[in-house]
Amino acid sequence: LYVDEKKIKISKKLESLVFLNLSSYAGGTDLWNAAKEDINYSNPSLCDGLLEVVGTSGTFHLGAIQLNLASGERVAQGANILIKFETNKSIPVQVDGEPWLQEPAEIHISPAHSANMLYCVTGKELSKDIKNSHTTNQQQQSTTPSAIQIQQSQSQSQSQ
Repeated sequence: LYVDEKKIKISKKLESLVFLNLSSYAGGTDLWNAAKEDINYSNPSLCDGLLEVVGTSGTFHLGAIQLNLASGERVAQGANILIKFETNKSIPVQVDGEPWLQEPAEIHISPAHSANMLYCVTGKELSKDIKNSHTTNQQQQSTTPSAIQIQQSQSQSQSQ
């Protein structure tokens, strides 16, 4: 896994990685645990141009997260993601609820088209979000949705 061209070490206890451009997952579950402060990461935002990478250790862990008994493991945060499979076996992959077995490949996830997004906020969040949104919009547009590009690995392409 490479995020913004930096190699990211993935804990061996993790069974899955989730790439988010929203602060919720699977019906509103907060995998990133945005309420938890962390100096290594910024809070997720719809208009920051970043994707959050969160790891889970299995189905029991996912259940505990949905019940607010646990949170996902923060792995990385960045705008450009490259996933290189270091195996010759097929790996289960899911994008937006659509599963398949992925042959060895490189998967690139990066911002694609931009769109202005509206959402409801209240109280202190409103002034903070307006300030952050104004600053961010001057730098770049919102990056929803992301583009996913899959390239077959060279060894796979040459054997065909």
